[in-house]
Amino acid sequence: MLKYAISLLFLISSSSQGFFDLGGIFVNYMEDSEKTSQNVTIDYDSFKKILSITGPSDTTNGEIFLRSRGNNNKERGLLLHQIYIITNKKKWHYFDEAYDSEGKKLDLTVISRDVGNCGSYGCFLHESIGINLTDDELKQIENTGIAFKIYGKNKDGVSYKVSSKYIKGYLNAIDKYFKK
Repeated sequence: MLKYAISLLFLISSSSQGFFDLGGIFVNYMEDSEKTSQNVTIDYDSFKKILSITGPSDTTNGEIFLRSRGNNNKERGLLLHQIYIITNKKKWHYFDEAYDSEGKKLDLTVISRDVGNCGSYGCFLHESIGINLTDDELKQIENTGIAFKIYGKNKDGVSYKVSSKYIKGYLNAIDKYFKK
C-alpha cells in the first residue's frame, strides 16, 4: 500500500500584529473559514511529484499560515500534519515541549534556532518548533480548534490558539482539491 505524506505547517509568530491586509481590506482568517478556504493555493510539481498546499497568512494570533506537502496529487492518502511555530524573541527560550488545554502532552519537534536581525538594542532570536498531528487528530480539532502552550527553559511558556474556522477552511480546500 502506498503511503502519502502531507505535512501541514502552521507558521506562527508569537508577536501579534492585527489583521492581514488584503488590498486594503482587513481579513480575519481565524474567524472566516470561507475566506480561508478561498485563499488556499495548491500546486503540484509533476517533475518532483510533490503537492504543495499553502493557506493564507493571518496575523490575529501572531503570523499564521498553513502549508502542506505530499507526494501524490490524486489521492488524499494518509496525511501527517504539523503546527509550525516561529517565535521572535529577545532571548532564547529553548522550547522543547507543548501541552494542549486538556493537559495532553503534544508531539513536538525542534526544527531550528537562528539569530535574526541585530541592531543597537540586540538581536531577534527565531525558534522554529513543529507540533505533529495525524490526520485524525487534525480532524478531531476541526470543530473546536486547538489552544496550546509551548514550554522551554523559561518555564513560563507561550500560549497559542488556532481556531476551528481556520482549520475547517483549510481542510475544506484540501477536500475540494481531492474531489475534483
